[in-house]
Parts: sequence; structure tokens; C-alpha cells
Amino acid sequence: MEEVLSGFNEMKKNFSQLQAKQEELVKKKTVRELQSHVVDMDQKSLDHVLEISGIPDIITEPVEIIGSLCKKINMNTPERNAYTMNRIPTTGQGRPKMTIDLIESKFVRDKILKASKKYKPKVLDFTNRSTDTQSVFANEQLTPHNKKLFFNATKVKREKGFSFLWVSEGKILLKKTQDARIKRIPTIEDME
Repeated sequence: MEEVLSGFNEMKKNFSQLQAKQEELVKKKTVRELQSHVVDMDQKSLDHVLEISGIPDIITEPVEIIGSLCKKINMNTPERNAYTMNRIPTTGQGRPKMTIDLIESKFVRDKILKASKKYKPKVLDFTNRSTDTQSVFANEQLTPHNKKLFFNATKVKREKGFSFLWVSEGKILLKKTQDARIKRIPTIEDME
């Protein structure tokens, strides 16, 4: 009888430990889901913002920048009151400041992004100097969290030889091979 009672008490203790571990896992999952939700909300707040890099610092007027970009991509320039622009320093020494453009219409921002990918603007489109052949890049602005995640995901993509990694609507997406399904990458652990 003592053996049965001892075995029962041991099972009861193991069950309590398992229950505590399960509750801890549920809490961790809930915290991870909440963190993901906050990151998504932060990114959503930037869905009207365009990040343009590579434009020389000598070009300072928003009308020059947006106007030249829209001319290159065969698009009408938005009204001057439909966007605001700021220049912010980049981390690379000697690199021009990045322009951050808040565009009133997400639809217009998305059209500029899509056309920029197609027409691939160069610095010469802004300076009219044939020697300025460097590329100008227009991208969605990412939160600091998503920038870091994209940077780390790019390293993993190279290491593992994955085919495609890109950003769309503030989400980092991956295709391991040409025929693989698209997978969203909310954390670096999801690159496995």
C-alpha cells in the first residue's frame, strides 16, 4: 500500500510540474503574440512613409527630389501639400543623408515604390550629370525592430542559400526556393 501511495504522490508531483510548465509556455506564447502585435502596429504607423537613399545632400528641396523621382518613373508629381520630407543622417560615413517622405496617400506611396523598382532611378536623374551613375533606392520605411530583423534575415539567407527575401507591406517575406511557398518572418527563429 505504501508503494502505491508513494507512486501516486510522485505522479501528483510530476503532474503539478507539468501543469506549471504548461502555464509558463502559455504565458511565453501570449507574450510573444503581444510583442508581435505591437511590432505590427508600429509598422502599420509607417505605411505612408517612403525612404529614399542615395540622393546627394546638395539636393535639398523636397520638390526637386520627389519631382525628379516621379519624372524618372513616369508618374505625376503629387501636390506639394500631399507630402512632407526630412533628411536624416545614415550610419555610413560619407554617404548622403536619407530622405524620409511622409506621403498623404498610401496608394501614391505604393505606386512610387513599385515604379521605382521597375525604373531603377540613378543619381544622374537628380543631378543631370552623366558621371553620377550610382543607384537611388526607394523603400518602405521599417521600424527599428524590423530593420534589425531584415538585416539578420539577410545574413541567414546568404548563409543558407535561400532564394528570395523581401519586404512587402512592412512584412518580411521569404521563399527558400523558387517553387517554395512564401513564408512570413516575424522573428529570426522563423528562418529555420
